[in-house]
Amino acid sequence: LNKLINEFKDELVQIGVDLDALKRDVASLEERVAVLEDYHRKLKISAKVNFFAVGEYADSDNVAGVYDYDGRELSDDNSLLENISFVRDADIIFNYADGNATAKVVLNVGNYLQYLDGTVTSLTSTGRSATSDVDDVSLFLAYGTVPVLGADVTVGRFPIQFTKWTLAKYDVDSYTDNWKTDDGNYYVDGGKAEWTWGSVNILAFAAKNSSNSGMFNYAARPNVAPMGGPFAMAAGGLWYPEQSAGVRLGFDVGKLNVGATYLAVGENRVGGVKYFDQADIWGVDVKLPLGGWELSGAYTQSDSSVDPTAPAGTVKIDDDNKAWEAKLSGVIGGLGVKVGYKRVEPNFSAPGDWARIGRWQNPVNVEGPSVGLAYAFGKIGVTAYGAWYEGVENLGRTNTSALAALPLGADDKLQQYKAAVSIPVGAKGALGFEGEWVKWDPAVGASPAENYYTFTYRQALAENTRLKLLYQIIDFDGKGRSLPYGANEAKGAVAVAQVSMDF
Repeated sequence: LNKLINEFKDELVQIGVDLDALKRDVASLEERVAVLEDYHRKLKISAKVNFFAVGEYADSDNVAGVYDYDGRELSDDNSLLENISFVRDADIIFNYADGNATAKVVLNVGNYLQYLDGTVTSLTSTGRSATSDVDDVSLFLAYGTVPVLGADVTVGRFPIQFTKWTLAKYDVDSYTDNWKTDDGNYYVDGGKAEWTWGSVNILAFAAKNSSNSGMFNYAARPNVAPMGGPFAMAAGGLWYPEQSAGVRLGFDVGKLNVGATYLAVGENRVGGVKYFDQADIWGVDVKLPLGGWELSGAYTQSDSSVDPTAPAGTVKIDDDNKAWEAKLSGVIGGLGVKVGYKRVEPNFSAPGDWARIGRWQNPVNVEGPSVGLAYAFGKIGVTAYGAWYEGVENLGRTNTSALAALPLGADDKLQQYKAAVSIPVGAKGALGFEGEWVKWDPAVGASPAENYYTFTYRQALAENTRLKLLYQIIDFDGKGRSLPYGANEAKGAVAVAQVSMDF
């Protein structure tokens, strides 16, 4: 515009144009555009949108109930079309950056949280939500980060996780892809600070959990078989985690990477008996590269202190409350190998995500080895896994501190096998099959079995649009035993069609 004004200034004067005023207008326009461009650089708005339909069915002759892989009871009908949930989920994400200060706000719109029964942190053993036609709006995340005294300090509702043994959220929705359930973070209200000095990293936080409904539960053992009922509990045997604080330290000693973690969680059970007032979870973990291999290990312990108002006879949990694991992983001639051994004692209870055996999330009272293999035949990927566990004790502490018989006894055995194949389809598609077989071998009596067969198809429909199709066959056979899998045969299926978009 300035170039044109200078080029045609004589003509503009002849027709009565005030050149000075015109130049001021152009200058003002340039300033306003610069402000808008600066604002656009600081604030980025994006969205993640998911639409999916879920159909399910269960054998109507099964009176004991049929549960899916996530522990939700399936509708008792014989057709996928008789009970379909349609879920809408949109996250509008605001990212702001001004120098070293940043902020993030995530608004969630839709009925996905209802579909999950109002929580992304705990398996509740209930069916899928029936209110799928009602959409809610919620403030999912809102936090800001600024540098203070050499630390990055965050305040607001923020994500937090440490290690799989101490603080990590397990996936309550294994059937669909969604960052809110897949990222391993809990979402809490409070503050955190992170310092980095060379290879030394410190992350500390303090937060209130209960103000963030549905995101705070710090679940350690969900209320699903085979460890449901009296053995379901939040961190350290608590009922309602109210506040938490923790620190994670990581540093290198030569090639050895060392981590140390401490987490404290406070109880706030209202309208019920309090048994424990605080859970203290602490642990150490190490990683050591050995050429093309890596040796790793972790030790974690959970302690629970008795509330002053607890009933007489309540005891603190400070024995049979440890977990440890050792793993060796590497590659032999193109074959990926992972060999491990773990022991999880019956009273260990931390809000982590350390394992799943069938629909038994975060198993305790187990000990044994595992082997994982991975190989690629051209573009076809194949994986296999096996684990062989034995029971550790016969009795364990419930969330009232009472001793109760464990479903997996000291002389019982548990076997888990998994295999998966991934086959590319065209340039942007993939077909997958995964099977999981779990067999419980009690010292006395028949051996119940739990099997899953899952078929998936994924396709990139456009640059930012993806399709996922899933069909899972569920097959239980309790062999007449009441625990841990139910006394009867239970068969069912889940089908999912999901479209995801990012923009």
